[in-house]
Amino acid sequence: MGLTHLSTDLLLCIADHISSTKDLDSLIRTSRQFYHSLQPFLLIHNVKYNDSSALLWAAYRGRVRLIHAILRIPGSDLNVFHEESYETPLFLAAEQGHTEIVRLLLAEQPRGGIPLDVDFEDSQGDTPLIVAAKAGHLEVMRLLLSDGRVDVNKTNDDGRTALAQAAISGFPEVVRLLLETENIEPDCSDVDLWTPLTFAATGGHLDVVKVLLEGEKRVDVTCGDWKNLTPLMWAARGGVGHVVEYLLDRNDVDVVLRDEDGRTARMWAEEYGYQHIVELFDSRGIE
Repeated sequence: MGLTHLSTDLLLCIADHISSTKDLDSLIRTSRQFYHSLQPFLLIHNVKYNDSSALLWAAYRGRVRLIHAILRIPGSDLNVFHEESYETPLFLAAEQGHTEIVRLLLAEQPRGGIPLDVDFEDSQGDTPLIVAAKAGHLEVMRLLLSDGRVDVNKTNDDGRTALAQAAISGFPEVVRLLLETENIEPDCSDVDLWTPLTFAATGGHLDVVKVLLEGEKRVDVTCGDWKNLTPLMWAARGGVGHVVEYLLDRNDVDVVLRDEDGRTARMWAEEYGYQHIVELFDSRGIE
């Protein structure tokens, strides 16, 4: 008697003992009968023998129905990760902006397994919150920040928080959302002692600079890096005129502060040949 004459229950029993996905796929492709009988079993097989790796594929591509189907299988691993990048389903969904999948994963209750690690780090130390901030996915950010398990001040391998990454990318609404979060540390600096304000000022993101300095949780406008260069100095050194002008017009900025080598913001502008920046200082009588 050939395989095609076996009952569906017996076929499922055979399939359950095939550990290789490739071998199971070959069996499924043998006949139309096998395809219809065993194709749904592929997900169960993936959970049992491949640690729920299909979750990674579905999360990256935004396949909500597939995520639903996998999560219904006992033993599905919410924390499965790519063996090289260490990216988890939650990480991939957050990075790609798949709001509904992020919602599903955060709400999922493990069935006797390990609970979801909301701050699982990839190979660069980034968390789902950090990559969502990098990409400016505001709705994903709201979901993550509403989950009490997420650490808003967690840093990556460069010492940068989600707030720093949002400032680097120039997303004022993401920055505003983060500043409204309880326990946020707005002046948290990276390995080079750069703060979110330093990144925003240097990058020319004036709208982000304003959010940082004009909100309830205002940051330290004179906070310097490891050589005591302030955001104003970095903006002047980089020729970022609109940011320099804004900072000069504030009454809480020490415009003549000197760095470790004794240079002021004006001196940096002169050294790099930014005459339009020098003129901003001249017009305000700042030597």
